[in-house]
Amino acid sequence: TVPRPRSVDDPATLAEGQIGALDDTRCAARIDGRLVVFGRRCPHEHADLAAGYVQGGRVHCPRHDYPIDPTSGRGPCETLAPLAIYPEGSTA
Repeated sequence: TVPRPRSVDDPATLAEGQIGALDDTRCAARIDGRLVVFGRRCPHEHADLAAGYVQGGRVHCPRHDYPIDPTSGRGPCETLAPLAIYPEGSTA
């Protein structure tokens, strides 16, 4: 079963490794002490990454465990478009 998506009112409160939805199109996560903002839908099959998890410095899709690099938006499949990565400070 896929976990339920989580929302976050204040992304500054995210603990290390937590992911939360900012709105319908973006998520935020704290990875290696840094707040990262990225697209909410996995580029593989568009699962909701707000229900995903962080492991090994990567955002993982909750549906197929697809790992995504939070700095480049790329995963292991080079034929998929990268996940949108937003600049720091774009949480508003």
